[in-house]
Amino acid sequence: MRLIILGAGGHGKVVADLAEQTGKYDAVYFLDDASNDSHVIGICSDFEKFNTPDTEMYPAFGNNTARVEWEDKIEGAGIKLAKIIHPLAYVSPSITNIK
Repeated sequence: MRLIILGAGGHGKVVADLAEQTGKYDAVYFLDDASNDSHVIGICSDFEKFNTPDTEMYPAFGNNTARVEWEDKIEGAGIKLAKIIHPLAYVSPSITNIK
């Protein structure tokens, strides 16, 4: 499975680190409009060009509104949105649903 993270800034690098720790992904790449990092394979607006059955994407922008907008774009294009959970994540059994 390949992961493509939109945004190669600080948040994107943290997401990449967590994704690698899960062991789920064979490769992790970025799409970014301004970075020349060696793992950047294109710009964000080209995201649909990278749609394959073995690709998941995750928008890793610091702006919450932009992240939600990109989640909608990714899913709207029929691309699987990655759900990245750290392997040591823990939810207490005493937690209750707060509304």
